[in-house]
Amino acid sequence: MKIRKYIGIIGGILLFSACSEQKSILPPEVPDGMVEVRFALPGMLTASSTAGRSQARTAGDLSTRITDEEFYKRKEYTELLDGKKTFPLEEGTTLWLLIEGTQTGGTTAFYKTLKSYVVRGSGDYQSMYPCTVDKDGNVISEEVAPLYLPYGTYTFRSLSPARAFLNEQGEPIDDPTLVNKYFQLVKNGEFLISNDERYQQTRMKEQEIKPTDEKVQVVMLNPLINQTARLKFTVVLDEENPYLHSVDIASAGVEISGLQDHYTYKEEKDGQVVLDKLWNWSPVLKDTLVAYPGNKSEKLVIMDDNPGVSKTKDKLVIETAVLPTDGTSNSVIVLFNLIVNNIPTQYEMMLNQKILRAAFSYHYRGKLTIEDGISAIAWQNVTWDTDVELDI
Repeated sequence: MKIRKYIGIIGGILLFSACSEQKSILPPEVPDGMVEVRFALPGMLTASSTAGRSQARTAGDLSTRITDEEFYKRKEYTELLDGKKTFPLEEGTTLWLLIEGTQTGGTTAFYKTLKSYVVRGSGDYQSMYPCTVDKDGNVISEEVAPLYLPYGTYTFRSLSPARAFLNEQGEPIDDPTLVNKYFQLVKNGEFLISNDERYQQTRMKEQEIKPTDEKVQVVMLNPLINQTARLKFTVVLDEENPYLHSVDIASAGVEISGLQDHYTYKEEKDGQVVLDKLWNWSPVLKDTLVAYPGNKSEKLVIMDDNPGVSKTKDKLVIETAVLPTDGTSNSVIVLFNLIVNNIPTQYEMMLNQKILRAAFSYHYRGKLTIEDGISAIAWQNVTWDTDVELDI
């Protein structure tokens, strides 16, 4: 998933006129005691790796390992997103909206529903239109009736993309009305963004839907944040070297090994191992994927046609999502199989004593040069959201 790094202004966002193809299926009147509810999404936030540099522990710190829960309670991380910009989601991104609350107006019954949406437009707030999706989170149809809610107070939790939820046997659930525990399986290379209760800015939206003269009520949702870690590698050719002309990815791709493999971890119940874990994310897990130790046999291969790859003649950019990984014991190794000046070449990079945390983005920029007839990449770790001049 690529995030557009610009913020535009779009007028009339609160009008939210329905798609023309939806008009024929809308009911003639709003159901009694209910109101149509529409949504606006401000996009997503991201944390840069430099904010978490203290996580790269010195040798003296390695004996005092801290858990994810302890890590995110630190003051500098509870304030991590203060002043950060939001980035719009890519046009056509799908998401689930999990809605729970208590009805009012003569009843206090608990109300719960799940609905899929597709994001359209850009600007400070993006429009969301109801749709149906397949198990991979792709839009099937936008000919879907809008959401009607009974009056009451609700929480609104977003999750993107709108991939199928799983049952306790790890099988996709085709009918959203049968979803109960919201289990998801996230693999290396797959993004997952959602609301996150660890940060004030990304918490679930809570709002009362009450009787008014308006036929439509609009809920302004809170921004989302990555539940995976994000890696970005930028390779540029040395402009001062006249012998370098082009760089590309070879057919073997870019290999990232030493990442978390959630299948290697067993789920325990009453001290007994009951099964291999068939899912790794659910709101009941305090929103986040856990940074488990990496497995040297777990490998993610990024090919030339991957959506996260962009390139010009003298620049190569590789972006991907990875499961949060504790690499303090086993290094994360990146093997770049590249074609430089039409010649297959291989480079290796090791991320030592590094913990790739959920919601964090890690950007490495490298200058490819030739010295004494040998090509090499000199790497520099930079912030995610700042254009840093190379000085290597």
